[in-house]
Amino acid sequence: MKKKLFIGLFVLLFGVSGKAQSVVNVTSVVGFPVSVILDSAYSFSAIVTYVSGSGSTIFAENLRLKYQTDKMVEEGLTPGIFGPSQDILFELNVPEEIEVNNFTFDPVNFRQGGNIVVIWPSFADGISDDSLQVELQGIDADSTNSVMELDELNLQTVWFKEKINWQAFEKLGISEGYVLSAEGKLIFTLSSGIDFDKAKIQSGIYYFIFNQGDGKLLVFKEHLR
Repeated sequence: MKKKLFIGLFVLLFGVSGKAQSVVNVTSVVGFPVSVILDSAYSFSAIVTYVSGSGSTIFAENLRLKYQTDKMVEEGLTPGIFGPSQDILFELNVPEEIEVNNFTFDPVNFRQGGNIVVIWPSFADGISDDSLQVELQGIDADSTNSVMELDELNLQTVWFKEKINWQAFEKLGISEGYVLSAEGKLIFTLSSGIDFDKAKIQSGIYYFIFNQGDGKLLVFKEHLR
């Protein structure tokens, strides 16, 4: 229901132009994070394709990659931009990879927990008749309410000595999660029945994130030595 409501709000706010212009769409993203530590920077790419035009197979334009989250719509915030604008020479139906480097996921626009993110291209002389929707989990590493230090927990209840005790998590309805480095880089995807040996990764601080559903996260912070 939340997704349908957000899509409806997005259409009402931004609509789709009917002018006979060149049409460029975002068709996918590469390396877009599944989870981020809020106020941290990440790099990824968007695949953008020139799909139709006024009889031309070439389209040159200064493109900005815009985004809007459900949090931004709910709070009446204007769309954001993923990085600076870029001059692109498009060929009809030939995908172009638009790099987004060191973008900071600001907690003003992205919430702790689940985010729905809509991405679309914006430029002066063309339109996008489609957008891409992705989901993102935000983690507030500074919030004592959202991150628990692992050594403060009963380790026998939640963990085996080196491996995850999935039986404990499945009782909470949890069957998957992620391991992030202190910088927010995805290290490992966790799944029920698949062993994760903590002894096999380098020493450092890691976040173990488990999705409880409805945008709720269970986050553990551990310093592995």
